[in-house]
Amino acid sequence: RPPGPPEKPVVYNVTCDGMSIQWDAPVYDGGSEVTGFHVEKKERNSILWQKVNTSPISGRDYRITSLLEGLEYQFRVYAENNAGLSPCSEASKHTLAVSPVDPPGTPDYIDVTRESVTLKWEAPLRDGGSKIVGYCVEKRQGKGRWLRCNFTDVSECQFTVS
Repeated sequence: RPPGPPEKPVVYNVTCDGMSIQWDAPVYDGGSEVTGFHVEKKERNSILWQKVNTSPISGRDYRITSLLEGLEYQFRVYAENNAGLSPCSEASKHTLAVSPVDPPGTPDYIDVTRESVTLKWEAPLRDGGSKIVGYCVEKRQGKGRWLRCNFTDVSECQFTVS
């Protein structure tokens, strides 16, 4: 008998033109060893699932490349044994193909008065392919709630909190 469906794939290592997925093997192997897996992709606004790999994948993770930046994708997986293909897995969450943005550097104080503190930080190393247009500065006392300090975006890597 064919195997049961693999577990739902999880997407990781997302860039503007590729994503990796990882999944668990089917609970039921159909009575014979699973010999490989097949991956399909679908764009959010499409009804068409497209094959990703041409030959069976032996492992339980795979890198999908040649994706289009700015589009959202879903993936699903089939298992195969000597008797045939399993039903498809549940589809992964929709994931947007974008380059990652690094966080800015840790803020450091450069001036302190009774009423204010001036902070400075390094810009992110990677901007995800788009210029950083602003920063949001937040503060908290002790273990209290974080509160926003700026009401318009801060465009420089420096801000005075009063």
